[in-house]
Amino acid sequence: MLERIQQLVNAVNDPRSDVATKRQAIELLNGIKSSENALEIFISLVINENSNDLLKFYGLSTLIELMTEGVNANPNGLNLVKFEITKWLKFQVLGNKQTKLPDFLMNKISEVLTTLFMLMYSDCNGNQWNSFFDDLMSLFQVDSAISNTSPSTDGNILLGLEFFNKLCLMINSEIADQSFIRSKESQLKNNNIKDWMRDNDIMKLSNVWFQCLKLDEQIVSQCPGLINSTLDCIGSFISWIDINLIIDANNYYLQLIYKFLNLKETKISCYNCILAIISKKMKPMDKLAFLNMINLTNELTYYHQAISMNPQIITFDNLEVWESLTKLITSFGIEFTIIIEQVNDDQKLDTLYKQSVISNVDSILLEKIIPILLEFMNNEFDSITAKTFPFWSNYLAFLKKYKASSPNFVPLHKDFLDNFQQICFKRMKFSDDEVTQDDFEEFNETVRFKLKNFQEIIVVIDPSLFLNNISQEISANLMNCKNESWQIFELTIYQIFNLSECIKNNYFGLNKNEIMTSQPSLTLVRFLNELLMMKDFLLAIDNEQIQILFMELIVKNYNFIFSTSANTANATDDDEKYLLILNIFMSSFAMFNKRENVRLRSWYLFTRFLKLTRINLKKILFANKNLVNEITNKISPLLHIKVTSINAQGTDDNDTIFDNQLYIFEGIGFIITLNNSSQELTAATANTPIDYDILDQILTPLFTQLEGCITQGASPVVILECHHILMAIGTLARGLHIGLVPENQVNNMVVNKKLINDSLIHKFSNIAEVILVTFSFFNKFENIRDASRFTFARLIPILSNKILPFINKLIELILSSTDLKSWEMIDFLGFLSQLIHMFHTDTDCYQLFNQLLTPLINKVHSIIEEIDEQHDQQSSSNKPIDTAVTATSVNKNIVVTDSYRDKILLKKAYCTFLQSLTNNSVTSILLSDINRAILPVILNDLVTYTPQEIQETSMMKVSLNVLCNFIKCFGNGTCLDNDDINKDPNLKIDGLNEYFIMKCVPIIFEIPFNPIYKFNIKEGNFKTMAYDLARLLRELFIVSSNPTTNENECVKYLTQIYLPQIQLPQELTIQLVNMLTTMGQKQFEKWFVDNFISVLKQGQ
Repeated sequence: MLERIQQLVNAVNDPRSDVATKRQAIELLNGIKSSENALEIFISLVINENSNDLLKFYGLSTLIELMTEGVNANPNGLNLVKFEITKWLKFQVLGNKQTKLPDFLMNKISEVLTTLFMLMYSDCNGNQWNSFFDDLMSLFQVDSAISNTSPSTDGNILLGLEFFNKLCLMINSEIADQSFIRSKESQLKNNNIKDWMRDNDIMKLSNVWFQCLKLDEQIVSQCPGLINSTLDCIGSFISWIDINLIIDANNYYLQLIYKFLNLKETKISCYNCILAIISKKMKPMDKLAFLNMINLTNELTYYHQAISMNPQIITFDNLEVWESLTKLITSFGIEFTIIIEQVNDDQKLDTLYKQSVISNVDSILLEKIIPILLEFMNNEFDSITAKTFPFWSNYLAFLKKYKASSPNFVPLHKDFLDNFQQICFKRMKFSDDEVTQDDFEEFNETVRFKLKNFQEIIVVIDPSLFLNNISQEISANLMNCKNESWQIFELTIYQIFNLSECIKNNYFGLNKNEIMTSQPSLTLVRFLNELLMMKDFLLAIDNEQIQILFMELIVKNYNFIFSTSANTANATDDDEKYLLILNIFMSSFAMFNKRENVRLRSWYLFTRFLKLTRINLKKILFANKNLVNEITNKISPLLHIKVTSINAQGTDDNDTIFDNQLYIFEGIGFIITLNNSSQELTAATANTPIDYDILDQILTPLFTQLEGCITQGASPVVILECHHILMAIGTLARGLHIGLVPENQVNNMVVNKKLINDSLIHKFSNIAEVILVTFSFFNKFENIRDASRFTFARLIPILSNKILPFINKLIELILSSTDLKSWEMIDFLGFLSQLIHMFHTDTDCYQLFNQLLTPLINKVHSIIEEIDEQHDQQSSSNKPIDTAVTATSVNKNIVVTDSYRDKILLKKAYCTFLQSLTNNSVTSILLSDINRAILPVILNDLVTYTPQEIQETSMMKVSLNVLCNFIKCFGNGTCLDNDDINKDPNLKIDGLNEYFIMKCVPIIFEIPFNPIYKFNIKEGNFKTMAYDLARLLRELFIVSSNPTTNENECVKYLTQIYLPQIQLPQELTIQLVNMLTTMGQKQFEKWFVDNFISVLKQGQ
């Protein structure tokens, strides 16, 4: 049998075995595991002398698996494993002097013993092996090892002792490690085991660790892992055992630990052990006494002196050791800050006593701990600097909170704050080691960003100190930057940036109306002006960090650059600065930079700067008539659209370049119209002839390119090139519109008509024609359809209702497409909703949609049918998975299949489109002769839902709102919307009221109460849906009222037909009708949800 297992294990682990062979071998091994004598078989596999390490490992793993199963986890089986494995282990560890088991096997043996421990130790396991620790201590001759201080001690005994410690560590990990989330039952069991250990065995373990620490140093050098494992055990167990077992009155135990601080092999374990000890939870005053007693700072004085005298003592070779030491000292300091916080929050303590304790703890930090941590923070290694950050966060938060506690509080800490800020300045600088973009990003995330946050807290604590220090730092660097490294200049710009952020966020605590004239703002303005005066030096710099940071600084602080306080002479200064900034942008420093990331970022920032400085730019354009031509000529090389390569998905590999190139088109469009709108300063009206011929300089090359694409035919590269050109034209139109119309009026059609010139309308009519020609050639390609919709949406505000003839053709072409995707229809429906909103009062628009509504609804249904077919195909190809998906989607509002998700999103967009008809008072279009045939289809869509769709609450909300509005607008068969200018008062559709009643009433009651819909009234989304159902019933009641006969068809249907049919109790029926007829809208909704649905749901 053992040979057979060996063959099977080898087959599974042999990389040359095929999948079928491995699967068959695993099945056969599983069969052996399930046999009655499986434990005996795999025990034999482990202890067999001929078994190699792989077989032993597999055997031990299988024993763990078998012991944790219910069938094999019986006393006899566990005792068998216990007896055989411990006997074999004794020989392997103590008796076998020739070979030592590899670490991975020893770890697996520890796992086996830990499993036995968890299943047999303490009364919660029936007291099967309460002598666990005694037996293993005897097995490994622990007493002999720790009592013999002679250097000739058997090395195997020391290894056995080390193994025992590692076993204890694994056990502690099982019962006390807080990193794992355990069940309540498991946690209770672990607590029971820990209680049993405290009562019976922890004293023994503590003594073992104590004796290990006392071993002769020569013995320790034979087996350094023994001391490390001992220290690890103390640090691991200390969180839940009595601290007095480790800390005695004379600190003898602790002194034994301290002696390993300076031993090379044990330093890290010693630091971690002490860290765990000082982190032991205690009451604040007990912790303070404890921290003072252990006298850790005296033990660490050597390290403080060493690093102060020789910072180069830290090298890459010993970096891990110093990181561990820094972490220890940081944690030591944090414990004191926690004491401060806990004492302050203790309501039982006297105020004066609190202040005394806090002052005492603060003095300890300032005198003993902070000097050490400042040295570590000032070190050149980022990892060591970062280790100190948790303490600084806590301590600065303490200073910020208590700065107003006494007049002397801030002065007492001024020296610390001054030193700390100086170190922050130094450590913010990039080092020579940071050479790649990844290096810079890592440094920013791990070091610089934290230091920036610390600076911001210092501003709040002592604004004058911060401003004085940062001003001196920046001034000195600006003065000497030409003689310094690029890192110094980059840091200078970064600190100017930080100063501006502190001002904007008002960390200086100024009155809002004083910010721009305050000393910090004046200082910032001075630095910004000095930077701009260094134009020649800037342009000569070839460093991407500086280039990007400078542009970001200028754009984000434009208001300071052009503020009244920035003007030292007259308005001409602003113009000169503005032109200076434009020239910097339009140079190799920025927009024409050789580095792609700088170039692309500058394109965005250029346009952003133009839009933010609209007023300044407008004045400059008015004063400089040729400036637009100069700008256009300079950046025209950047406007050429080129597709160099295309990937398998049909997109450009350099899409990022094109996406950013669109910002240039938007910016140039913005300048052109802003230039022409500036002529209004002298023009009498907005209809004064304005020249837009400069647009031809941009559009003509694009049109020529489009013409060439049409000539070449529909290759993937050509289609993508056409897409890019159309997107560029649309983005140019957006820029033109924003430049001409104030941002807060872009959607105001009256303002648009007034400000948009006829010559511009003429040019964009030609653009619309070009787009339609291009679209007619390539309308079967979805990215062309997408780009055409995008561009037309940007032309609408400019052309207004003059775009409708072009829109008519566009819609016809899109609806005629045979391969329209669901996401395209979703976007298209949103586009149509925008048209309805903007032109709902236009007769031509009404007639357009009157003609196109029926084809549009049919197209939506066609796409939904295609999605359903796709969903059915997915279901038939994988029925088990699909069944699981359906069950999950009903209960948790998630749907795994893409086809179903597409359908839900399309239905929501469809309902949103229908809602735009009611929102814009054009519902009469649904009652027209042309669309009357499609109306039943639309209404059926609104009253038919599957159980899965009910779970899609966002879609249901839109759908129910549309249904309510339809009933409100034409629920009795006539158009009731007085704002609908196209309604026919003589038109009525008979039977529509009865249709709404018969279809909607069942929805109102079935959705909440039919179990298949899984309607949970306690969930917020479903409760909102319940309110919508109440509003639906109320709208039915209102529209069904007949003033002539004083009857209500809705009430009659409820009381005579539906409610008796569902067997609603008579008293509830009477109450419901009474509330429906007497309450207002909001009152009824609240009653229906809280007193009807919620109460009845409790009885289900």
